[in-house]
Amino acid sequence: MGFDADKFLNQSTDQAMATVMAPCPEGEYEALIENVEAFPIKDKNTGQERDDTLRLQVTWNIIDQALLESIDRPKITVRQSIFIDLDESGAFAHGKDKNVSLGKLRAAVRQNDSGPWSPASLVGAGPALVRVTHRPNKDDDSMIYAEIRQVTAI
Repeated sequence: MGFDADKFLNQSTDQAMATVMAPCPEGEYEALIENVEAFPIKDKNTGQERDDTLRLQVTWNIIDQALLESIDRPKITVRQSIFIDLDESGAFAHGKDKNVSLGKLRAAVRQNDSGPWSPASLVGAGPALVRVTHRPNKDDDSMIYAEIRQVTAI
């Protein structure tokens, strides 16, 4: 049995919905990488996808039991965005000042050695120590985003 759109659209509830989601508190926590996704970046002037960079979105699963108990949630995830420098062929750019954030992430999860490597290798990596900070939504002051600002090896 699959998803029934009509059934969903006609269901009712007598409960109010939450209007605010409490973000992960700021601080340093142990975490594992749960997922990795890559997204193209569009040029602000032309709207065309850029050939020289993309964004890697890393989803971290916070495994700090004390935190989970204190906020009464069974699971909490926080995202980290990393810009990836590409060379002319669309491969990882290497050299001075290229992919430093990715190098730091790889080092924190002990994957920054020479030899074959791909971003998919990050899934399940860790644990690492992540620093969570907050950023307000520029269009809605009631929305606060938790973000990973720093990752270090444990």
